[in-house]
Amino acid sequence: MNPALSQHYREILVGLGEDPQREGLLDTPKRAAKAMQYLCHGYGQTL
Repeated sequence: MNPALSQHYREILVGLGEDPQREGLLDTPKRAAKAMQYLCHGYGQTL
């Protein structure tokens, strides 16, 4: 997992007025970064 990508998602949450430290959002930046890496992993593949 890319820590810089997680930080960007954390900054997005702050920009939206959310508190990334509240209980319901603690793991959200990490989950979002992991999901984006999964969704985009095929871009580096040659068919």
